[in-house]
Amino acid sequence: MRSLISLLKRSLECIRKLIKKIRGVQFKIMENPELSKQMRRVVSNAKKELWIICPEITQRALEWLLEDVDRHLNINILTTTKSKRAVENALRDLDLMTSSNVFLSDVLHAKIVMNEREAVISSANISARALWIKKIGSIELGLYVHEKQTVNSLKTFAKSVIDGRQLPKGITINGVKLVYGPKGLSDCLIDLLRKASQEMYIVSPFVGMEIVDQILDVINKKHIRVELITTMKKQDIQIMLQDLLAIERLLESGVNIRRLNKLHAKVIVVDKNIGVVGTFNMTFEGIYENYEISVMIEEPSLVKKLTKWYFSILQLSKCVRQENVDSLKAQLGEQMMEMIRMRKTEEMKQEKFKETVIEKTSILPTPLELAVEELLYDQKSKTRVWTDFKTAQGRIIPKGTNMKIRIIVQNRSKEITLYNIRLHTSPNIKLSSEQKTIEKLGPADRKTIEGIVKFPDRENERVIYEVRASYYDPSLKKYRRTYPNRGLKVTQTMITWKRCVLQALSKTVDELEKELQRLPLLDEFKRRVNEKFPPGIVDAIKKAFPYLKSVDPSSDRFWNELFMIVESYRRRKRYNET
Repeated sequence: MRSLISLLKRSLECIRKLIKKIRGVQFKIMENPELSKQMRRVVSNAKKELWIICPEITQRALEWLLEDVDRHLNINILTTTKSKRAVENALRDLDLMTSSNVFLSDVLHAKIVMNEREAVISSANISARALWIKKIGSIELGLYVHEKQTVNSLKTFAKSVIDGRQLPKGITINGVKLVYGPKGLSDCLIDLLRKASQEMYIVSPFVGMEIVDQILDVINKKHIRVELITTMKKQDIQIMLQDLLAIERLLESGVNIRRLNKLHAKVIVVDKNIGVVGTFNMTFEGIYENYEISVMIEEPSLVKKLTKWYFSILQLSKCVRQENVDSLKAQLGEQMMEMIRMRKTEEMKQEKFKETVIEKTSILPTPLELAVEELLYDQKSKTRVWTDFKTAQGRIIPKGTNMKIRIIVQNRSKEITLYNIRLHTSPNIKLSSEQKTIEKLGPADRKTIEGIVKFPDRENERVIYEVRASYYDPSLKKYRRTYPNRGLKVTQTMITWKRCVLQALSKTVDELEKELQRLPLLDEFKRRVNEKFPPGIVDAIKKAFPYLKSVDPSSDRFWNELFMIVESYRRRKRYNET
């Protein structure tokens, strides 16, 4: 009986292997240069129709990809307005205009090449660098699919984008699940963060503050280990593709960050048993706005290969430290200072020539508005006043200052209630967790939140701080975000009356200590101050320290408290020097 059961098991295994062999490989993880070769094979294997879905297409790369294509094919290309001219030129040169359809969507970010039976989902754009036309290029990763249901689902996704209809629900085949964004992607990310228990490996060329805050929430609650491989290119930071302040927040939270500037692949591995390959970056646009596609993988052999790939590129990457961020921030600060100078020059020109400037507004302006104000000392009124952060841009402030700010969150709409409002701030802004979230904000409502910006004890440092918000807009049935409000300050040692008095008295104690080879006594300190300084020194001390005005200058209490103040200053000075 046992031998019969074992024989049946072996027979079933043989049948399963035979079916798999006949059917061929259904899913396969691929990297360059094999990835671009497979994309070309999918094009050449097309018999009836071909779909190319990609936001960035260059003429040369498309001509290379369609070089051996069947001229009688029905070719459908879905791209963005930016790539329209390059696509049309390539189709014209290849004499494929009559058999091709070109569709446009400016929020497209998915990348798919497919025929009627097979497809490649990848991070690669149709460009020379991504397809390794020059035998070398960016680091890309993709999934080869040879499964009818999956290919049909991908076609439904493409047609839904073209027609502006609701995206299809993802399907699951043999431990591989297709997820379409933006709606499915945000749910997928929340599900991954919920399932994570030990570690999470993230590969994303760009990261955004809004997504980073979600990841940090999980780290703080579950104490899981997170590693990130990303890019740190100056040009990406300048055009706001890469969020430098998000990287700084991750570093502050103890996340191990590595940089690899050739990287363009998008991967997540959770606890080495769930993997995600896709087209989305870990940014607000990638998760909440763009048409994206990701593949959640739970099939053990594919997850194992994905994990192995992660550790292979980990060896190619370099560690990101705070000094790398500081260097790039300094360059960004220079750029912001130049923008401030240009803005002031432009304002002077407008005042001089009385020109009328017509500002362009977006088609759908965000109903949520953030106003940031700083509590700064005003020379005219001799008091601290709330100043708009744009007015105070680039101002010099004392090093080591804790500057108070207030963030005014305003719903400009008179009809819509906004939900799930979350503030995202740079690491040098301190807000409590309760202050960072607002459940809802009714029409024309506003809320004021106070916080502190901490500045370092270093001179001549350009300190940038940033505040932005994300929220759910029920009128559009999607998540949106505000533009970032960035403040810029330069730290400097401010010479005040109090500092002058402290420096003079501290120098006096230093001289006495050197002469006596010990700390001077109170009488010795009093005698030396009266000998060294003119009679007006007592008035100067009272001006510097107002709380000593009510104390008799001839009493021991006056000189004892003064000596303690000077000693405290000397200790702080020695600590800063070390």
